Amino acid sequence: LAVGYANGSIGIFNVDQCERLVLLQGHKRAIQTLSFSKSGTQLASGSLDCEIIVWDVVEECGLYRLKGHKDKVTSLEFIRRPNEENESFLISTSSDRTIKIWELATQHCQVTNIHHKAQINAMRIISDLVICASDDPQVRVFKLDWAGESSRFDDGSEISLKYFGALNRSGTDKTTFIKIQENMILTHGLKGIVDLWTLNTEEEIKKRTKKRIKKLKRE
Repeated sequence: LAVGYANGSIGIFNVDQCERLVLLQGHKRAIQTLSFSKSGTQLASGSLDCEIIVWDVVEECGLYRLKGHKDKVTSLEFIRRPNEENESFLISTSSDRTIKIWELATQHCQVTNIHHKAQINAMRIISDLVICASDDPQVRVFKLDWAGESSRFDDGSEISLKYFGALNRSGTDKTTFIKIQENMILTHGLKGIVDLWTLNTEEEIKKRTKKRIKKLKRE
């Protein structure tokens, strides 16, 4: 378990023994978001100081400091190429309204997406979809696209992030929370309104469409 503090430090705890094992220090201001890699050996932290640090949990030290956001970092997620085990990229969102994708090996930002018009409050990833919540009531969905092996896109990047669509919440307040549970997306707004969406495969959509067409013909 990792806990971020207002002074910018991070505590790593053993939950079973209820004790703090490590205290990581590197940020200048309060921690806003934390994310472990799938293996649990790396931890990414985002802060009010607009910076991201990737930590080696085993060696108890910082590996990279990623600079580029102009406002607080609000969400972080490790991602990997299809068919690869190592999570060699990191996605970040910020109150500066941008989504960035970082290549960890070079600490280079390969993608900066500026689609949002309001600050981004939360992000979740399901398969190749990146789902973001912001200060407006729309939940925006983006699609990750990877260049082929030994190839790159025209801008020189290995990965792209394209706008895929939006989910319109029933409330008009800002979206503060996203939860992914299997094939469902749950969002929560500032005024307490909860919305739930179900993700369907193409096959499921076709079946539902056929049923609707049959129903309409009968009517």
